[in-house]
Amino acid sequence: MKKFFAFLTVLSMLLSAAAVAVAATGESVSQGSIRSAAIVELSAPAEVYQGRDVSSSIVLKFSLEGETGVPLAPGDSISLSTNIGELFSSTNESGSWPLGPYEVKDQDGNVAVSVSIFEDRLSFTLLDGVSDTVEKIEGELNLFLLKAKNVGAAIGKPVEKELKAGDKSCAILFKEPVPSSTEGSVDIDTSWKNGWSIVNKQDGTKPGATISIEVNPIGSMDLYGYTGPDDDRVPKAYDQFLISDAIPEKGFVDIGTVQIYAAIPTLAQAAKDMTFNTWYQVKQGEYYAQRYGTQRFLLNSDGGKMTRLVQNDGETLDQFKARVSEKALQWGVYCDSEMNETFFCNFGGIGKKDDNNGIYYKYYWYGKNYIDAGYGSIFGDEGPTGGNIVSYYIEFNTYYPDIDGTKDVTNYGKRECLISGDSAVKEGGNSATYQIANGQNPGVARKNSLSFRLVDDEDRSMPLAGGVFELEELKDGEWVSTGFNITTDENGKGRFAPFKPGTYRIRQTTWLDGYDVTVSKFEPATSIGNQLDEHGVFVVTGNEQLGFSVLVTNVKQPDPGPGPDPDPEPAPDPNPAPDPDPEPAPDPDPEPAPDPDPEPAPDPDPEPTPDPDPSPDPNPDTDSDDGADSAPDSNPPSDGNGSNEQSDGDDSGVSDAPSGLPQTGDINWTVCAAGVVLLGAALLATGVYISHQNRVRQ
Repeated sequence: MKKFFAFLTVLSMLLSAAAVAVAATGESVSQGSIRSAAIVELSAPAEVYQGRDVSSSIVLKFSLEGETGVPLAPGDSISLSTNIGELFSSTNESGSWPLGPYEVKDQDGNVAVSVSIFEDRLSFTLLDGVSDTVEKIEGELNLFLLKAKNVGAAIGKPVEKELKAGDKSCAILFKEPVPSSTEGSVDIDTSWKNGWSIVNKQDGTKPGATISIEVNPIGSMDLYGYTGPDDDRVPKAYDQFLISDAIPEKGFVDIGTVQIYAAIPTLAQAAKDMTFNTWYQVKQGEYYAQRYGTQRFLLNSDGGKMTRLVQNDGETLDQFKARVSEKALQWGVYCDSEMNETFFCNFGGIGKKDDNNGIYYKYYWYGKNYIDAGYGSIFGDEGPTGGNIVSYYIEFNTYYPDIDGTKDVTNYGKRECLISGDSAVKEGGNSATYQIANGQNPGVARKNSLSFRLVDDEDRSMPLAGGVFELEELKDGEWVSTGFNITTDENGKGRFAPFKPGTYRIRQTTWLDGYDVTVSKFEPATSIGNQLDEHGVFVVTGNEQLGFSVLVTNVKQPDPGPGPDPDPEPAPDPNPAPDPDPEPAPDPDPEPAPDPDPEPAPDPDPEPTPDPDPSPDPNPDTDSDDGADSAPDSNPPSDGNGSNEQSDGDDSGVSDAPSGLPQTGDINWTVCAAGVVLLGAALLATGVYISHQNRVRQ
């Protein structure tokens, strides 16, 4: 019986493995009355820092449903897959998974569900509080006690990862924290700037960079420490806080990527005296702004607090800057005639109890949670800023189509702020350096333009100068020339701009010598930006969209080689054959023919019949029909040169496996069949064994 139970153990292990495999597909695995589970909404911090606690929460909104007409029952459970364990580690008391169980209320306020968070799954179990009539439960869970794992990010080179739960996912930017004298510090400055290259996944080039500006991070440090033991940290109040960023190297801002946030760092308490950035002192017991876990709230979304200003015709840089500065919470991008762009953002009054920019902690869930938890003296109306948020973030992407090859670019961000009570504006700022590497490509095209590069189809490192292209527009179903023509320069590059909304086509009209004039191949030069089709057709919807970056290839005409000899007469032979004198032709006289004398013919005497010994000659020298009815030779047929004959003791030429064995494609089926047979035999043997034991007992 021990063997039988061992067999049952192995069988149960196999079935368990199959169940785990099913669970790993991401589909819900249920027990009992729950028919399905789903993640309705998944949100997480926009960014986290490797090796640091994630103090802000990951929010899971979920629903559990039963069969129609069948109420959900306590004790029933279901699970969904997740990859949370790949991105985060647990910081609970045990330092291991699972997190929870957490008791969650349903839509009616009943404590109805217990949720446990494992590395690879979310487990939901119904509690006694579930109504005996409900067929669907909706709930929400906020996850804390997590630490971001190292996913390969480096300073200035963040890595984006996807957090998955059920069939929902959200992007999280993992960053490597900047080393400081104390863990968890912010960059202590009135503004702080960073930048990192954008990598084109299509070819590994770096056509642009993301710019990140922290606005007044020191304000949060001062604000959070205001209620410290000595009340010696008071946040500054500003009447004006303007950020400007002149984009170098004729780069441009991708308007669609501009994001302006209100920032609420995590409130932390110093366990000992601490020093940040070598000079900022925080005493034991004082509160301070912990950088990791900072929550950001977008201000420039549709219907948001920020207003974008658009440059007017003929407006100068100073005029545009003055217009942005007139009113709080305005931003915009100015472009001069030389295609130099400057970004502006005015945050207005910051940290003032009155006459501030109108952005308050109580408007956002993270700040409201702190107020509800008893920290109104920092974040509430009674706080030193009247509840006005003091720190902000700006992020946007920039691209540099005018840079050929590779170049390190330094970008300087400037702040101009007027402290309340002062008469002079204070200026300062920081810079960030990153690498731009367009390679041989034209880079990401400037908005409202089309940039292309003409190259040889076989050798794409070879630019083709002198190719002529015409721009056409589709009107009333017909292609009409716009009158614009571009000739590629020494780098094979050309550019059309600007465009009004419409459908356009670029068409090559002149080719270089030696190239097929019927072929022009069009393909995207980068995966970033807008694309045109293989016929050179593209659609412009407005001047806010990124431009079109195109690679055009020309095909060389096939080399015709030496043409046919126009002289059909054979060239004279320098060594003529002997005179074909007909006299030496073969004598038709039959005398020289072989002697037909039959004497040398084989003796018809039947005595010398072949030896009846059936053993075959191991070294046959002549063809024979003897043995034609024997088993077929497994070697392949001879090619007529004896290549299938075996030489004595020499196997060097033998490489073909006998045809009777299964080949690669057959082995898998053979193994499967053998496995089935063995499994059947095992089951049969088990049955015989049990029958035998029953007979023995009788």
